[in-house]
Amino acid sequence: MRRSFSIISFFGALLFTSATFAQCDIPNQLTNGQMADATQLMANFESLRNCIPTPGGANNSVQLNDGNGGLNGIGPLSDGQLIIGNSSGAPQASTLTAGTGISIVNSPGNVTISSGGGSSFQREFGPFAPPNAATFTMIDSPASIVPTVTNVANVGLVYSVPITSNTTAFPGAYRIVPTSATWTLTLRAKYPTLMGSFPEFGVWIKDSAGKMLGAVMESRSSSASLVVKRCDSNISLNTNPYVQGISDAPNWFRIQFDGTNIIFSTSWDGQNWLIFWSEAKTTFLNGNLSYVGIGGITGISSTSLWRPGSTLGGLVTYWDIDDDPASNRVIP
Repeated sequence: MRRSFSIISFFGALLFTSATFAQCDIPNQLTNGQMADATQLMANFESLRNCIPTPGGANNSVQLNDGNGGLNGIGPLSDGQLIIGNSSGAPQASTLTAGTGISIVNSPGNVTISSGGGSSFQREFGPFAPPNAATFTMIDSPASIVPTVTNVANVGLVYSVPITSNTTAFPGAYRIVPTSATWTLTLRAKYPTLMGSFPEFGVWIKDSAGKMLGAVMESRSSSASLVVKRCDSNISLNTNPYVQGISDAPNWFRIQFDGTNIIFSTSWDGQNWLIFWSEAKTTFLNGNLSYVGIGGITGISSTSLWRPGSTLGGLVTYWDIDDDPASNRVIP
């Protein structure tokens, strides 16, 4: 009796819990209180079995209503695959695609998503588009003071120079100026807390004769100054035509070349710009502009302020120039 009750209960559940099953043609209708005949009951089960849609697809496929009372199969799914909705048709089996800085590892029954292999981001808010170290094809190493440029993931381009007591050498890292008639370079850089005299960091232009024109933040007796420098060579200062003390050093620098003039400006927010110097390309330079880059004095005259093995330099986190636009390198 217990077995008969279980069969009848199961049959009733099949009849009333599925719209698909309810549409099946059952040959023997049973009424309330009627004693079920085993032959009729088995005929009903056989009819129901033949009516239920056959599973679609291969073994381990996910079943999908085909809209015609049948089943279609999706899959079987491979490691990491998910069923993704498709507004124009049936859902699709697909894997996740990793964006910039994201890692996705698929395994049986599991998807692991991580950021940068677990490394922490050390960059500030705002656009992040550092230049590639490989683009700086001319490393200027006066007095055997050799700077390096290194790509550091999630940090930026690191420019580094050993500290010496030499305050008359101007090392730097340069690239060829754009070939266009006019161009603009905009960069954002972090640089060390200014101390002593005369470490500096900034942006420079070289002409074909090796003369240099630069705009730097410079430490003068541990006070910050915005300085325009003219150098006869990488070991010879000519003059400083512009010197202005600044209590809050800016992080943004810009050089514009309009075909005739070289224009320096700076910014504290990257949006509002203070134009502080402009001169013709032939005022001091020979007019044949060859290189543009970063650098400056990394010497501190007072050796009591540092020990051997120390370095200075800067960290460039944004670089935008006509033939190497930041839009090609922006990391969200």
